[in-house]
Amino acid sequence: MNTQYTQYGQQPQPSDSLSTPKPPTRYYPSSGASQTSRGAAQPGLQPVANPVAPSAATGRSSGPRHSAAVRPPMRLADANPARLPETAIDTADGGNIILCLSASGGVGLSVCASMLALALSERGHACALMDADRTRGGLDVLLGLEREQGMRMSDVEAPLGRLEGDALRQELPKWGNVSVLAADPWNGEPAQWWELEAAVAALSQVHDLVVVDGGDGRGLEQVPSLARAAILLVVEMSVLGLARARTLIGGIGGPVRTGDTAGPLWLLGVHPRGMPRRAPRLDAGQAEAYLHHRVEDAIEPKPSLCAALLDGMGVERIPREYRKTYDALAELVERETGHARGTA
Repeated sequence: MNTQYTQYGQQPQPSDSLSTPKPPTRYYPSSGASQTSRGAAQPGLQPVANPVAPSAATGRSSGPRHSAAVRPPMRLADANPARLPETAIDTADGGNIILCLSASGGVGLSVCASMLALALSERGHACALMDADRTRGGLDVLLGLEREQGMRMSDVEAPLGRLEGDALRQELPKWGNVSVLAADPWNGEPAQWWELEAAVAALSQVHDLVVVDGGDGRGLEQVPSLARAAILLVVEMSVLGLARARTLIGGIGGPVRTGDTAGPLWLLGVHPRGMPRRAPRLDAGQAEAYLHHRVEDAIEPKPSLCAALLDGMGVERIPREYRKTYDALAELVERETGHARGTA
């Protein structure tokens, strides 16, 4: 009989069904219970195997520590965002931010955002990839960076909504030449809106371009910088997927985008996984007629890439079949943001 956990810290309950797998936990080399980013002990989490033994003379570990910084308790202003003065929050103008959204789950949004960031980096731009999917996250796991030291969103503390861009960049793990700030809600409470805003603003100050994985956009309407960003909407090429995308384009459930300050909107179609090869498919023209918006391309899922992700191998490169699509998207981004190819 298997044991099943419903939440971290709860006692195991017997279950006849298979246990639900959990995302990998970033462990801390300490004795007893680990600590989450909020500083609370979690009896259900175990320390890393073979932790570095402390020195008898100093009481400190004699070797390297494989842990991320534990986040101190929130300040009073952080606990009450109404106390944050408007002038204390750094905001970006959104001119170098690309927000990636999708109205359909499982369409491969995080993969699309990652490949766009990689394509921009390969064209000579200093690029950051940020995970703003507050409740799911896991971008570092997707890219195979879960064992890399560096900050995640649970480690970010933004007193009065401010972060120092250079300091943040130096603390982030790298995926090739791309700085990655992943969300890890299983290690603490989801990031608050002012923490997301501070991170976006800081990254945009020290990078040419910032690609943000925003999930379905819920909860991001409070983040001012994202309301002015360019949007890449990844659309599932199915009847239901188009209906959901049309709703999101209309502004329901997505970031608030009003006036002349909103950036451009690009659409990328992705055909559903598991469709029979000879099954009829919606094409870009049909999607454009329904959505009243241009679809840049419609790509097929790549089985070998899906298998690598399911096996935990991560994304290593842009597949040859997708190269033309992502190069074209990168050119759109360059044209909109004014970044000539080869500048960093």
